[in-house]
Amino acid sequence: MSNKRIRSLLEQRLKAWADARPIPVAWDNVKFSPPTGPYIRATLLPADTTSIDLEGAHRGYLGLFQLSINVPLSTGPGQAETLADELSALFPMTLRLESGSFWVQITSPCSAYPGIPGDTHYMVPVRFRYRADT
Repeated sequence: MSNKRIRSLLEQRLKAWADARPIPVAWDNVKFSPPTGPYIRATLLPADTTSIDLEGAHRGYLGLFQLSINVPLSTGPGQAETLADELSALFPMTLRLESGSFWVQITSPCSAYPGIPGDTHYMVPVRFRYRADT
């Protein structure tokens, strides 16, 4: 399965960006205690794997990578919008991330969705589509 390789390539890029801020990232299925300040939750949302040849050798991996930006509640949307702009620049459409002969490409611009207030944080989901073929 290539979801593991896709996740690794996308998360490596996000980790380098987040470490330079620093801003904590909550990774899938990794213990995380949300801080009082901003943080990002990274979620890989794979779609059905496809195959476009009759032989069955091809595999197409499509999906979404969602970055849920969480900022302290009641501080306005500005900080989340700034982070959304930075993430959009980090993952531009047509970006290709490679590891050996395997690559994943961003196939849509980042889209930010309406914020959702929670108990302690205001969450703005940002996501983009990706594709990888073998």
